[in-house]
Amino acid sequence: MASYGVVHFVLFFLLAAASSAFSSSILSCPVDFEHKNYTVMTSNCKGPHYQPKPCCDALAKIACPHLKEINDLSNDCAIAMFGNINYHGHYPTGLFARMCSEGKQGLKCK
Repeated sequence: MASYGVVHFVLFFLLAAASSAFSSSILSCPVDFEHKNYTVMTSNCKGPHYQPKPCCDALAKIACPHLKEINDLSNDCAIAMFGNINYHGHYPTGLFARMCSEGKQGLKCK
């Protein structure tokens, strides 16, 4: 049986949606999400008819390597990551929360 880390997206989507100033937060993130390459997301997750598989796979490629930091409530990594994803991709609010939740916990990372 494979073990999974879980990105708790429901909480973080709400936090990211509430914060438009993701790079000037009081908290800090040890991951530099501002300078990440979001091409995997913007080239695979395209609208207006967003498809769950390519969008969620792209999100997993960005989020799962930083699972520990994203789930740490003592920093603003989730806000920074989702803020930058939305900045680069201009995605509708709540898109990934609706499409990529695998149960109550959120997206599973292998």
